[in-house]
Amino acid sequence: MKSKVSKIGLTGSTGVIGSVLTNRLKKKYKIYKFKKDIRNRREVFEWIKKNKFGFLIHLAAKVDIKNVDQNKSLAFQVNFLGIKNIVDGLKRYNDKCMIFFASSSHVYNFSKKKLNENDFKKPISYYGKLKLKSENYLINNYAKSKLCIGRIFSFTHHKQNTNFFVPSIFNKIKKNIFYDLANIENQYRDFVSVDDICRVIEFFIEKKIFGIFNICNGKKIHLINIVDFFCLNLNKVKIKKNYKCIKSKKFLVGSNQKIKKLGFNFKSNIHNILTEFIRKKS
Repeated sequence: MKSKVSKIGLTGSTGVIGSVLTNRLKKKYKIYKFKKDIRNRREVFEWIKKNKFGFLIHLAAKVDIKNVDQNKSLAFQVNFLGIKNIVDGLKRYNDKCMIFFASSSHVYNFSKKKLNENDFKKPISYYGKLKLKSENYLINNYAKSKLCIGRIFSFTHHKQNTNFFVPSIFNKIKKNIFYDLANIENQYRDFVSVDDICRVIEFFIEKKIFGIFNICNGKKIHLINIVDFFCLNLNKVKIKKNYKCIKSKKFLVGSNQKIKKLGFNFKSNIHNILTEFIRKKS
């Protein structure tokens, strides 16, 4: 079914997902990028009033967990007040517009089972608390039939900065810098490619889908396996460590059955995600 949406508003266009998404959508849609300060209510309102887009994709956020924790005030202003400005502006000037809000797996707590959209929310970080607060504001203040929330699980990209796990461990292995594997020996995550994330968002636009969805592969990846992959492909020897105790395992893995039932299929897996990462970094 072809979408009738022709104009799309986009925040966070300079980020990793935003830049890839822009390249994907610009051939089919007119993209109106928000290039000012998401914290500035007047600037957000003027952007919404001037451009009558049919779909708004809100990606703008402070994501780096370390930096979020170091400047919680700024993170609150960008991550929560930003979406509040968006919602309030749309209600005033364009309440027919659909919204896609990029949320996070951090709204959940660690779980031994795959997390589904209805599972109890207990954010594992301040970043996650802000995402959940934003979700709640959206749900309570905007028409549910115009709202789509995507809880994005772990992802990586060659342009991601080194405060994120994959580029950080890649650089350390490449430079033979010591990395204490005890920090990750109990950690399991769910990695999805940026390309699949962008395909999902386009799918939501085309099908005019609303609701809350996990955006994930639904497969647990031991973080040490990522270390092994890089060591093997970079011809490096992994530093071994004898552990004195066994830590409880921490799983943050999602179920993607809800979105798959709509007809969407994920194409990526951790092997091709990391292979592409190495290729782009070479």
